Amino acid sequence: MNLSSDYENIHQHQFLTQLMDFIHTAKLNKRTTASLLSLLRTAKPFTKDIPKSINSLWAQLDVKFAFKTFYFCSFCFKQLDQFRDICTVCNSKEKANSEFCLFSLTEELERVVKSTIDIINWYKVPENQFVADVIRGEWYQRSNTIEPCLSLMISTDGKPMIKSKRTKTSIWPVMSFLVEIPPPIREDLNNMLLLGLWHGPVTPPSSLLLDKIVDNIKLLITTGINIYINNKMMHFMVNVQLCTGDFPARAKCNQLVNHNGFYACSRCLIVGSRCPQPCANHTLYKWIDFIRKPQQQRTQRHINICARQISAVKKNVFGVVGVSPLSSVLSIPDQYLLSEWHNVLKQNPTSLLLINECLDGIKYPHTFNRRPRDFSTFMKWKASELRTFMLYMALPILVKLRLNMPDYFPSVYLSHFILLFIYIRVLRHFNDRDEIRNMPKFIHIYLTHFSRVYNPCKELYSVHALIHLWQEVEQHGGLAYHSLFAFESCLYEFEKLAHGSTLLCEQISFWWCVFRQIRSGEVRYSSNLFTDEQLILDNFFDNHVLNNYRQEFDLVYNQMLGEFPNSSLRCYSRYQHGLIIYHSISYTRRGNSNSYDVCAKDDSNPVQSNLYYGQILFFFYVHDKPFLFLKRYVNSNNTLSSLLKPMEDVSGWSIYIDKYYPLVRHSMFELVHYSMFLHCIEMYSFSIG
Repeated sequence: MNLSSDYENIHQHQFLTQLMDFIHTAKLNKRTTASLLSLLRTAKPFTKDIPKSINSLWAQLDVKFAFKTFYFCSFCFKQLDQFRDICTVCNSKEKANSEFCLFSLTEELERVVKSTIDIINWYKVPENQFVADVIRGEWYQRSNTIEPCLSLMISTDGKPMIKSKRTKTSIWPVMSFLVEIPPPIREDLNNMLLLGLWHGPVTPPSSLLLDKIVDNIKLLITTGINIYINNKMMHFMVNVQLCTGDFPARAKCNQLVNHNGFYACSRCLIVGSRCPQPCANHTLYKWIDFIRKPQQQRTQRHINICARQISAVKKNVFGVVGVSPLSSVLSIPDQYLLSEWHNVLKQNPTSLLLINECLDGIKYPHTFNRRPRDFSTFMKWKASELRTFMLYMALPILVKLRLNMPDYFPSVYLSHFILLFIYIRVLRHFNDRDEIRNMPKFIHIYLTHFSRVYNPCKELYSVHALIHLWQEVEQHGGLAYHSLFAFESCLYEFEKLAHGSTLLCEQISFWWCVFRQIRSGEVRYSSNLFTDEQLILDNFFDNHVLNNYRQEFDLVYNQMLGEFPNSSLRCYSRYQHGLIIYHSISYTRRGNSNSYDVCAKDDSNPVQSNLYYGQILFFFYVHDKPFLFLKRYVNSNNTLSSLLKPMEDVSGWSIYIDKYYPLVRHSMFELVHYSMFLHCIEMYSFSIG
């Protein structure tokens, strides 16, 4: 049978891709890979499909290794010619040398933009943008031009690779996402740009980690970049939108003192003070010091002046310890962001049992891949578990704890936590930018009472940094759109790309080029990802649900449409709208997930839209229009806010609490058209009170 040329090409590409996956999974080196290819070529039916060498394999897969490797002494950081060279300055063999791989920013941008250009163009339209996204922030809007632009969101962080005490090493990748790609596709691993990668037994100085990367960025800021897309050349401007990192990365990249030093804030010039005896171990950033005297704001000009003075005074100046490479491409006070999550929960053995019962009773939408574990392991939770707990679960669980065990959890903690919860939850995501301006009052009251509620020695820089979060959000959009969570997820992917203990930087860089270029060549993101909607046809419909609710369904169907459903009506268990898939009670494979409790918006009233909640029983079509059969909830006469009281009365606090946590109960059955759909919600199976 003769196969078409296109089919043969597809078959060949699939075969080579599977071969590449095997080489990586089996951890074959160049010699064993060459032996494998030679062995495969002896199989006569497949001889023409097998590359003659490993270089031929990469050539057939169109993989280019667009990175350059540098080697450094791990003591004095002198550049070496080869990884195993002995430094002529230190002449030391105690530590292995360090390696740094510099990637071509041009190649990385081309790879990502070619596969995402359709959704980049779609997301240019204001109606398609998220109000809380970076692209709607003041900083992006200020620099927005008619010419197409690619804006970098940069981050770096360290991750241990070899944990043995004698050969302990870590990696420091410098990564970036593009603002112009709509979330959540923006944070897909395939759309991450790897700008540089350090591996060694020591952490890199900021100059070695960032100098060459910043040079690449400055070149493209000056010239822009031309990318050949869809048979035409497109020109893009390039700039840096923001940089983000945790406290150690912040100190390294910004060349500011560590968070436990004086003048640690990158936004203002508050000095800080040592905590009194007998402790005297902490540098405190007291709220009372911040408001007693208006603090001067840092500027990039002031940082540059301080950096020039360091060589003369031989000590840090206003917390500036050196010249940051980033200073030439961004404003550190305005564009280096911090994502700080502050925990105020107190543990004791008795309350742990109740908290765990609450955690066990929560049903999550299926999109929650990592769910908080036993609360006794709280200190070992991953960042994503902390995020889920803080944003969605902490408040109702603390209310439950306070009502059932008042002796173990004084009301002052709950009254104080309310203020922080509202502040963080609103700044994470909002539908109206005016809400940002309402947030300072919440954090001001929270910080006013902080030293009284908790140990005064806890009023550290991490607490002070909360003051500036609302300013960052005003400039760069909601916390959800530039958090560290996406970057931290990528760190674990790098670990999977290497094996052994030698030249891990080159290994990671090598396989990054292979996997990402092949994946980018296979994937073309379409705007249909965000706009398509359909009922999903499968064999996972539970007919028992339809039979159990047949009488109610027929009655509501007749009341709304003036007729009874005919026997040919087909029901569906799932519905997809863009990237979101909604389940129903009739979906047999839903397991313990809860993607059938939804919040819906009723636009039938032209004056005011109303939100209501319900449980989806199943989906169906009527005259080619999609409908769902909903078991609607109605609002309870009680509210969660009636059980709470903040430290001080703040206007609007109860509105936020009741919006995020409405109390509902089962009510009636309704048919709903999909234009009313909004989003899935978490349902708590425990009662409050």
